[in-house]
Amino acid sequence: MSAPLIDFDEVIANFDPVLGLEVHVELGTASKMFCGCATEFGAEPNTQVCPT
Repeated sequence: MSAPLIDFDEVIANFDPVLGLEVHVELGTASKMFCGCATEFGAEPNTQVCPT
């Protein structure tokens, strides 16, 4: 048994649409944005990080 279809206007009245935006960029800097760690391309994984 399938659920009955709901009218478009009823759906719009009952729900608030929420949109999200995710942006990825590559910065041409010598260090990271929020710390002084290097950003050398091709470096070993987990070597360009600050201790927390």
